[in-house]
Amino acid sequence: TIEYNGYMSVSTRAKEADFMTADDLRRVMKEGWVFSGANDKDYGDNVNWVDEVSRTGISHNHNLTFRGGGKTTSLIGNLNYSNRQGTFKNSDSENIRGRLEITHRMFNDKLTTNLAIIANERTTGPGFNSSVYRYACIQNPTQPIYDENGKYVERDVYFYDNPVSLLNETQGMTRSRNVRFTGSVTYKPTSDLTLKAMYTRKGQSYLNGYYYTKQHPNTTEGGNNGYASRYTSDYINNLVELTADWHKMIGKHNLGAIIGYNYEDEMSENFSV
Repeated sequence: TIEYNGYMSVSTRAKEADFMTADDLRRVMKEGWVFSGANDKDYGDNVNWVDEVSRTGISHNHNLTFRGGGKTTSLIGNLNYSNRQGTFKNSDSENIRGRLEITHRMFNDKLTTNLAIIANERTTGPGFNSSVYRYACIQNPTQPIYDENGKYVERDVYFYDNPVSLLNETQGMTRSRNVRFTGSVTYKPTSDLTLKAMYTRKGQSYLNGYYYTKQHPNTTEGGNNGYASRYTSDYINNLVELTADWHKMIGKHNLGAIIGYNYEDEMSENFSV
């Protein structure tokens, strides 16, 4: 049998603070209020800064499942894909996950073999900078995003970057991959004794990289000539388990014994620049 299901969702801000609009600021300035810092004067524009860095997020998820087999063999496979948008721009994530499992029984069900593999890949953008929301909340609503030359308006105010430039001028991605394979053999020579051997191998890799363009505040205000970062890591784990499990009812008594052997090794490495 083959089964598909999926859904789509929409997300938006349920509530938000009641910030002053450009008209509100102009009104209180006319009433005689004097401000320093961000709201030192009327810059002539009308900008909703929170709207400029946010959006209506559209997400969708798809799931495909396959089941099959016969009297002695069973198979199940699953593939899932999801794409999610956050309510802030550049907060996307994409995830692909696959699973396959096969079980086979033979010799009157005395011997059972099982193979399973699970793989997952998740990709996101450079990561949402939480300072973007902070700066959007405190921006002067009369201040334009760009000047007459098309460059971002940046002002020499303490902790006061242009949030749109922070979003647009940060480029990058993060990707993580996970793969796990498990194989096992179970043998029951008698109804009282179960022998099992299992091997599992797990691998994880992570890659992250991003850079600031020369239009980023890191350069235009910080004086740097751009900035870039790269990080990667890799992890592998091997596990072997051998067990013998004996149980027997003698009258009203249940006797049991189990012995086993376990071996495990792992290796990890990482690099950053």
